[in-house]
Amino acid sequence: MFRSRSSRLFTVPWLLLFAGMLVCGACGGDSGADGGGGPEEITGPVVKVDAKSLGEVTSIELKQRDKTFEILIDPEIDYDYNLGHISEHLSSGAPLRVEVEERDGELFATSISDADGDH
Repeated sequence: MFRSRSSRLFTVPWLLLFAGMLVCGACGGDSGADGGGGPEEITGPVVKVDAKSLGEVTSIELKQRDKTFEILIDPEIDYDYNLGHISEHLSSGAPLRVEVEERDGELFATSISDADGDH
């Protein structure tokens, strides 16, 4: 069947719009905190440390951009990082890099390192 030129001119923009929406939807966003899951890596200064003792850190708070994240320390994980060193980051303002995973709505550290790569 033959379509008029005006009908095709009307259909093409809608097809382009639909294709653009599909592409944007396929790209998706991150599964980070805004998506409910929390970011996979947080890098920033330490703003709070909760600890039973110097080496027994139970949680830390990092600031990344304009958000502060509470990150719990799993006592079952060997972080290969001196957790007592985190208090030095609190004092100095030097950033930490923490990989995290969400469990029951809370962020748990899976790896901790100095953002500058020294530790």
